[in-house]
Amino acid sequence: MNELSKGKPGLLRFVLLFDSFYLAGDNSPQPSRDAMGITWKQKALLQRLVARLPGRLSYSAHLFLQRRMGALRHSNPIEGLKSGIRMVGYISRQGHSVESRTIVEIGTGRRMNVPISLWLCGASEISTVDVNPYLNERLVLADIAFMRDHRKDVRSLFEDGACVSFSDDRFDRLLHPWKSLKAVLEATNIRYSSRADPGRLNLPSGSADYHVSYSVLEYIPVEALRAALAEGRRILKPDGLFVHHIDLTDNFAHQDHSINYLNFLRFSEREWLRIAGNRFMYHNRLRIDDYLELMKEPGLRIDLNDAEVDETLVRIIGDGFPLDAQFKGKDARTNATVGTWIVAAVA
Repeated sequence: MNELSKGKPGLLRFVLLFDSFYLAGDNSPQPSRDAMGITWKQKALLQRLVARLPGRLSYSAHLFLQRRMGALRHSNPIEGLKSGIRMVGYISRQGHSVESRTIVEIGTGRRMNVPISLWLCGASEISTVDVNPYLNERLVLADIAFMRDHRKDVRSLFEDGACVSFSDDRFDRLLHPWKSLKAVLEATNIRYSSRADPGRLNLPSGSADYHVSYSVLEYIPVEALRAALAEGRRILKPDGLFVHHIDLTDNFAHQDHSINYLNFLRFSEREWLRIAGNRFMYHNRLRIDDYLELMKEPGLRIDLNDAEVDETLVRIIGDGFPLDAQFKGKDARTNATVGTWIVAAVA
């Protein structure tokens, strides 16, 4: 008897049915949302069911769903590399450089294209941590294979001026046909830790030049986020920077276009936890003003808030979009901010 079948026959039947219906081999055409008819409510249900599976099987099933109808359906490393390059650009705008610097990234995810970008731009050491064991060897090696096959196009990404310390020697080293994730980590001097609490890092005080993340803070519960920011302040050097990108939209709307990016603001906290209160879909729904206040608590000064406001959402709010009480008191432009880059320093 395998671990799934122990006391969970309903979930076993669900996963086997889903697998037999959709899984046709890794090289088969990936079904689109329209072809599969998956709505945001159906996706939320699937995620809740998968979150109830035992440990390792739960993570494997979630990866399967991501590859079949999530962010990994049509993916290559380009967007991740661009995100890392943009991060370097924001650091440069503050008169800083990543060359020979130590960087701590929270929220590794399944791939490591952001830390790879930072390394290619000259960072000496990068520590990347995640509370979940998401980092996937197969995906990382596939990303490097893509870079190898599209060498010229990938190389051109780093020619926009922000990455002034780009190393062709490092690029050549990265494109080696590596056989394992461990070998890639060793070659790039990237240190990866899974099941690591960003609020209790095993790093010395004042050891990091930059504390960074890309679309991660929104998935951290408020108290854990408060602890992570305080811990980041502890490990940051006196002249270091926090550089974080935050996605403030309802992630379900990225695939189900029948709803808008404000949809999750309709629900009370209790209702939202019932819908997405699991390790795979949780979103804290904090708005930009909340993040700015939280970052000030550990003694940080906001040097840049490069926020993007969606004017269409401003109009939708003005037309009476049914916001929950906790969001009604906020300015429409605050609720309609869909993303931001925040750069903060020690006050």
